[in-house]
Amino acid sequence: MQRILLFILYLTISTPSLHGSIAEQITVKRVLDVWDQSTDEAFELAQKYLEQGKRDNNQFDQIKANFILGYIEETERNKPLVGLLYYLEGVKVFEISPSEESRRDYSLMCENIGITYLAFNQPDVALDFLHKAAKSAKILGNNKQLSKILLQQVDCYSKLGLNEQSFSEMDSAIAIGELCDIETQLMTLNEVGLSALTFGHISKANNYFKALLQLCDDYQFTNQDIKSKYLFFGNNNLGMTHLQMNKLESAKSLVAKSLTILESATNIIENRYLFDAYYDMAKIYIATEELDSALLYLNKSKDFSSFQFVTEYPKRFEMFNDLTKVLLQTKKYDSAFKYKTIYDEHLQNHLRIKEAAAIENQKMNIDLVTKKYADITKGEEILQAKILWMSFGGGAIALFILLTGIALLYKRYRTKIELERQIEEIRNS
Repeated sequence: MQRILLFILYLTISTPSLHGSIAEQITVKRVLDVWDQSTDEAFELAQKYLEQGKRDNNQFDQIKANFILGYIEETERNKPLVGLLYYLEGVKVFEISPSEESRRDYSLMCENIGITYLAFNQPDVALDFLHKAAKSAKILGNNKQLSKILLQQVDCYSKLGLNEQSFSEMDSAIAIGELCDIETQLMTLNEVGLSALTFGHISKANNYFKALLQLCDDYQFTNQDIKSKYLFFGNNNLGMTHLQMNKLESAKSLVAKSLTILESATNIIENRYLFDAYYDMAKIYIATEELDSALLYLNKSKDFSSFQFVTEYPKRFEMFNDLTKVLLQTKKYDSAFKYKTIYDEHLQNHLRIKEAAAIENQKMNIDLVTKKYADITKGEEILQAKILWMSFGGGAIALFILLTGIALLYKRYRTKIELERQIEEIRNS
């Protein structure tokens, strides 16, 4: 992701500095060059870059510096709420004094703000910023970014229970995706399918994944890895859709096909993909009550489960519970006890993290940030929220624990899986 951002930022500048003397001033290029070597040093330099922009009343530098600082806090330090403050300050500067040279950064910051608000379950506020991002993406003619923004809006409308608007955004995302490269088209179909499946729109998910597979068949690929990757996604996700539709044999056939594709396409193999496919096959065998086969695939899935901490990937968390249940049903009690202990430890850890995140969210008071932003073009000062943030410090250790909880919660949301629903199902089963 850092390389992607660096590329985007380099695209926005044509010289080492657009403003002032190179010898005397900190420039975007200088910050990026340092960032390539050290994130911490780049952060310090970006702070000085921001101070320089404020001192010189240079809106371009202020916006660029806030974007870099917000991105580092959000993505590399896993502090999305701290990153949010920098993004909001950059947005404020742009909206008070708009300039086309900063519109790309403005659009990306609005998109990231929207994603953060959505992660903290404020889809109505997220939509406000995503609409701003979409408007600027249209002005810039950036259809690739626009398609991704529309996908986020799909999730916002779904969380608000506004199904018609959600379906409309799905269609819009696909239409915009068709104006982009083939990988963006395939990604868009896969993502709208996953959104539809997550929020229970099974027939729509079925249609989207079928369309994805049809496009894979129809398109003349020059890069076969892209074709293999999306054939895997399409077959696997369509298989899980058929599981929801209780079409168990076709589900089994589709997921088996996805495994064949994955195991033969060495260039696209990732542990997460293998974990997903093996576990998905296990779930189908659990549904058909073929427990020996289910256990075989659960163990295969477990062997590829070390790619992330369990708290960061809910599907892996769920796998330990299913493995425990099948071991009990097949009377392998010692192994069942072992994995039940692992599962219980992870469950308690998850609940502690969730509680810590809720406490930190309350202390940060994201609603105050929102209210301060609401009248932003009249000069309302959003960074007053920083005072609130610091006043609840309490201590370095406590703050570290709480921010760690926020970071993990935020990462889990990015998986686009409804963790709370899954945990409740596991606990009540």
